[in-house]
Amino acid sequence: MDHDKTNIKTIECCDSEMGDFEINYGTRKLEGNEHAYVTVTVDGGEEFGGCTHDLVLKHAPQLAELVKLHLTYVTGEPMHYIENAKYWWEMATGTSGWTLQYGMTEEDAADNFRKTVNCGVLGMDRSMPQPEDEGGDRPWNLGIQRILEHRRGLLREYTTEVLDRLMA
Repeated sequence: MDHDKTNIKTIECCDSEMGDFEINYGTRKLEGNEHAYVTVTVDGGEEFGGCTHDLVLKHAPQLAELVKLHLTYVTGEPMHYIENAKYWWEMATGTSGWTLQYGMTEEDAADNFRKTVNCGVLGMDRSMPQPEDEGGDRPWNLGIQRILEHRRGLLREYTTEVLDRLMA
C-alpha cells in the first residue's frame, strides 16, 4: 500500500466534558516535503483541537500505535531525526551551548529526546542509551548516532506495518 500521499480518515466522537469532535488520522503530504508524515489530531471546531492525544487514546485506543508515530515520516523516520536527537541529548546532559528555557528541566529535555527518536516504539529501545544514564555529562558521540542510524530500518518496517493495518 502506498502511504506516501495524503490519506486522512475521520472518527466522529462525543465526550461528556468536551462535546462533539473529530479525530483525524492518517498520512499527510505537504508540497515541498519529500515524504508524507503520520498525523493524529483532534478537531473540536473553534473550541479545541490539535495534538490532544490523551483525548484520542480515551476515545480511539486502537490508534495508540499511530499516536506514537505522530509527525514521523512514512519512511519511519521522525522529522529531523538525528539533528533533533542530538539537540535534546545535549540539552538533557548539559553539554549544549544552548540553555534550557521556559522552566524546562534536564529531565524534560530527556523526555523530549525519547519522543524525538520514538523511544519505546521498538522492543530494542529498552537497551538504548538514555541521557540520564551513568550520571554526569554524557556528550553526544558516534555510538549514539550509530544506534539511531540502525533504528531507521526497524522504524521503517514498524511504521509500514502499522499504516498497512490501520489505514486499510
